[in-house]
Amino acid sequence: MPYVKEAYDTPALVSIMGRSTLNTKMCAIYDRCDSTNPFHLYVGEGGTKKMVDTSKGHMVPDAGILIHRVDDWDTELVDRLHNDKKLLAAEFGWWQVLVDGTKHHQWVTYTGGSMLTRCIDFEERMLIKKAMGYDKVSTFSEFEW
Repeated sequence: MPYVKEAYDTPALVSIMGRSTLNTKMCAIYDRCDSTNPFHLYVGEGGTKKMVDTSKGHMVPDAGILIHRVDDWDTELVDRLHNDKKLLAAEFGWWQVLVDGTKHHQWVTYTGGSMLTRCIDFEERMLIKKAMGYDKVSTFSEFEW
């Protein structure tokens, strides 16, 4: 509940995304950046680490959980942006609606701690593998998503 409390008390949009790529426990939060300190720890291939300024990205990472105040969700804004063909996709649309579209324009992003997955049956797995060009691979463990 501390993240819900933060969303209401700050007030800010709270985004929790992705699993840890560092040598931490699988569900560990390992980075926090926000509208006042937008530098995010990015871990690239081979474990290289660098700080990235996220303030110019105007996007909300949506690979995990989004927590916002109920009064920050403006259905009229969403409908208007959609009808005017101005609603952006995915992370950029969340920014439009839940950061630019609010009174306080604040956000917090935590990295680590969550990862969305989808349970699929064997036939769906085979279709996905074929579409991705992995139809000759016998199991998912033989390649990384």
